[in-house]
Amino acid sequence: MASTAAQEAWLCIVRLFTSQDNTRRFLDVATELDLTPSTLRFLLVLSTGEDRPMRALAEDWHCDPSWVTSIVDQLEQRGFAERHVDASDRRAKRVGLTPAGEEARDRALVLLSEPPPAIASLSPDDQRALRDVLRKAAVGGAGGDGCGGMEG
Repeated sequence: MASTAAQEAWLCIVRLFTSQDNTRRFLDVATELDLTPSTLRFLLVLSTGEDRPMRALAEDWHCDPSWVTSIVDQLEQRGFAERHVDASDRRAKRVGLTPAGEEARDRALVLLSEPPPAIASLSPDDQRALRDVLRKAAVGGAGGDGCGGMEG
């Protein structure tokens, strides 16, 4: 079966993202911030100034709510996150970043924004074209600027 251009593009993204170098980079950033890969991932999905329902995070990640609770526990111990009772449903909990959590998230984004050699070696025009196409795809799927708040 012939693959479509969209399938080929997606497989290229998967290959870049899951390469040994990029996996190592994510682990190195987590280590530098004294976080586990899971807590780093969680830190990256929380937006500055926005509390999220913990149950919604579990649903988004297709995981057990108790796992989200354990990750939030770790982030709270570090002073990076705070839980709040949901004002509209007192049985539910929301979680948001503290100022220290926002600082750690920003630091992680800076460290993770260093492009891998496969992208850094592209011409500036190709880098801009790649950024623009990926930004367009990210906005179509997630809303917002699609780039984690980072402008280029």
